[in-house]
Amino acid sequence: MATRVDEIAEQVKALPEDEREEFLSWLVDFETGYSDDWDKELARDSQPGGRLERVLERVRKDIAEGRTKPLDEYERLLSRKLIKLKIRHAATISGAVNNALASL
Repeated sequence: MATRVDEIAEQVKALPEDEREEFLSWLVDFETGYSDDWDKELARDSQPGGRLERVLERVRKDIAEGRTKPLDEYERLLSRKLIKLKIRHAATISGAVNNALASL
């Protein structure tokens, strides 16, 4: 039995090219709204007293004690894993990770 998502996907495939492009443009804008909310939440959680405070304290301690690797090694590893997992928002996630680490 086809799910609603399958049905919608078939309807999108059946659209004329100009309407499909219009729909996909709308979908990108729609998803961007969610990623903007997520970025704001991550920024709040990264502030002193935020939900990530203990994690950031541990990261700072690891850096101070030399238990870290250069960021570019992690970026390469993260990119490979994201590609393997086929995560759609790899750029957003990678950017958020870079922003969080830059704030340390």
